[in-house]
Amino acid sequence: MEIENRRWGGWWLAPLRLLLVVALWAPLPLGIGFALQIDKFASSLPDVPELSELEPSFGSRVETVDGWFLGGARVTAPVAYEELPTHVVGAVIAAEDESYFIHQAFSARAIARAALENYRLGRTVQGASTITQQVARQFLDSRARSYDRKIKELLLARRIEANYSKQRILATYLGSVFWGHTAAGITQASWQYFGKAPTTLSLAEAALLAGILPAPSQYSPFVDLDLAKRERTRVLRRMVSTGMISQREADAAADEEVELASRGESVDRMPHAFQAGLRFVTSRGEDAWASGALTAIVPHEPLHQAIARRAVQQAVIAVDHRQGWRGAAGRAKGAVDERLRAQPSGRFALARVVEVGRDDVRVASRGGEHTLTLVTSDWAEPAETDRHYKRPVRLRDFRAILEPDELVFVDFAPPSKGRGGERADKLLDPVTQPRPAGEPGLAQPPVFEAAAIAIDSQTGRLLAAVGGFDADRSEFDRAFQGCRQPGSVFKPIVYAEALSKGLTAATMLSDVPAEVATGRGDVWRPRNADRDFKGYVTLANALAWSRNIPTVKLMDHLGPRFVVERARRLGVTESVLDTTSSVSLGASCLRPYEVVQIYAAFQRRGRTAGVAPVAFWIDAQGAVRDDTQHFATHDWSTAARLSRMARVEPLPDRGVSENVAYIMTDLLRRVVTSGTASDLPKDWLVAGKTGTTNEFDAWFVGFDERQTIAAWVGADKNLVPLGRGEHGATVAMPVFASYYEPFARQKTDDDAYPGEPPPGVEFMAIDTGTGLLTPAGEWGVKYPFMLGSAPTEVSPTRGTKQAQQVDELIYDF
Repeated sequence: MEIENRRWGGWWLAPLRLLLVVALWAPLPLGIGFALQIDKFASSLPDVPELSELEPSFGSRVETVDGWFLGGARVTAPVAYEELPTHVVGAVIAAEDESYFIHQAFSARAIARAALENYRLGRTVQGASTITQQVARQFLDSRARSYDRKIKELLLARRIEANYSKQRILATYLGSVFWGHTAAGITQASWQYFGKAPTTLSLAEAALLAGILPAPSQYSPFVDLDLAKRERTRVLRRMVSTGMISQREADAAADEEVELASRGESVDRMPHAFQAGLRFVTSRGEDAWASGALTAIVPHEPLHQAIARRAVQQAVIAVDHRQGWRGAAGRAKGAVDERLRAQPSGRFALARVVEVGRDDVRVASRGGEHTLTLVTSDWAEPAETDRHYKRPVRLRDFRAILEPDELVFVDFAPPSKGRGGERADKLLDPVTQPRPAGEPGLAQPPVFEAAAIAIDSQTGRLLAAVGGFDADRSEFDRAFQGCRQPGSVFKPIVYAEALSKGLTAATMLSDVPAEVATGRGDVWRPRNADRDFKGYVTLANALAWSRNIPTVKLMDHLGPRFVVERARRLGVTESVLDTTSSVSLGASCLRPYEVVQIYAAFQRRGRTAGVAPVAFWIDAQGAVRDDTQHFATHDWSTAARLSRMARVEPLPDRGVSENVAYIMTDLLRRVVTSGTASDLPKDWLVAGKTGTTNEFDAWFVGFDERQTIAAWVGADKNLVPLGRGEHGATVAMPVFASYYEPFARQKTDDDAYPGEPPPGVEFMAIDTGTGLLTPAGEWGVKYPFMLGSAPTEVSPTRGTKQAQQVDELIYDF
């Protein structure tokens, strides 16, 4: 029995011994592996980070070539840490790291608290980085949230604290941390938000600044003032809990009104130009804007930019008004008039309807009460259908659409009529009368968007680029980033390829019903916009009248691949094009800057022009980089031009030959004189092309010897149609007209456009019904031809044609 007991005991003690051995020795390989991994991370980090690298002399900024400051950090010497008031430093510590002077680079308690909260919610919502860790993070290449990065951040933070004092680390943090918008460091943030040095910040202002740090894009008072105030209160509570201030001081600071600095007229007037510079700087690196000390110089001309922005807004509002009144924005709940009066400046403001009459309505809005009249608001007749196109249908009674206490929008912009030119305004709306100066009108935020881009036709320099109706509503830059179907503005590429392959302006094209195989097993039946067919038309008239069927047949004759290659050579550098017949009618999308490059190449006698949103940039050492300017810029001094001409630069590419470019310009001139753009003033020496796709995109591109302008108006997501009867000439062409009128080159008796032809081009009189030479003594249309390409056969005389028609009638009978 004793032996059996020992055996029994040995049997059940063996597993325990094994478990004990495993428990004692298993952590060893795990620990070795962890140590090796830590050593690997540590070896990839700098031994002693140089904190001075994080302290730029000034942040990045955007300026125009003319020296207008558009946004960013003004060159201001940073305030030294020792000069900062105690409550400014204390507010930052309370907001970001209240145990900063106690921990050794990291806080285990904060890490545990954040881990539990993130585990509870199932996602990363709370961080635990100390101020030292945030400084260390700026030396790491990756900003992605990962465990590897956090370990590296912690190791580097330990090295920083081992080599620098707490005061030095905190000074670096305050001098380099990003505070939102354009501010890097406490000095820039103080001037940006409050227009003063950080040495003069009050407790309330310091707490509000500190409250921005966890999420500058959300907590900025420029974005959401109420949310910024709530974060200020949070910071003040922490300052009380840590003994930095008393409860009485916190209450007084929480009640203090926020007086923010103006964001600057230049940014407000040229927001899209500023955004172009901002995008460029941020493309140089993740921290380039906050700490790169780079200056982006944009080529936008302030005058051209202002006129283009106004033209875009006018056109979008005009087409939106033709869609009719969509109803009030809601109904007021409680006392709202005080908040309505305090609304920030801007074109549209929310208003409460106070009293409604037949011919006028009284509203409470920004600045107090205002009276709206039918003269300013007669467009607001409700739409009959979703695809409504309001011709001269006008509101006759305010009581049909409004009730007291409803919330509506009011337009405080100056009158749209007159300033842009009466002829251009007639294209926008031929019925509405001018709004009296200073009198607001009923409004509704438009559902459409737009883009306009204008360049110097001679140099390719960007003059204006407006990327949307309102940059505050959407920062997406449709002039450079938006890709929309171009419709018929793509057709000149097809016709340029046809001329390059030996066809002429007098080549007869078939405009009869056709079927085209798509390559997917089905058949496509293209249609003309007017649902009509003209039999046979000359190539020149097919383009002028924007006939779809002749263009598709021409595309098949040339080969889609060759047309796409021609598009690339002319300026389509980014967008993807399908090599199918439908691309001839604009089935693939293009960006407005590409469209303006294409048409500028025609005006430039075939030489392409690359449009750049940034003229050049200046690095932190003051060196000029990537200068895209042209020596022929009209406002340069002689010395500047000679200096530029001395540089060895590549010649521009040639999209088409000089002869083809001239002929295309002549053909596009006919679009204005007798084609789809004939509503433009007859004495404007311009060429251009309209374009419409389905129901959602309207285009117009126009140019003269000095400028090329492309305009797009439509719906971003193809959800809202432009309306029945709307097309490029009614929607987008007014953008061009409103922009171009102040610069219009008008025709006199001796003027002609496109001017003298090159030596390789001649004009011949053509019978447009046959495409043959006009008989002697009979009237014909002069078409341009490359030497030797004009038809040699003479068209039958008028009498011969009449006899043929009689014979045909007799024969048919």
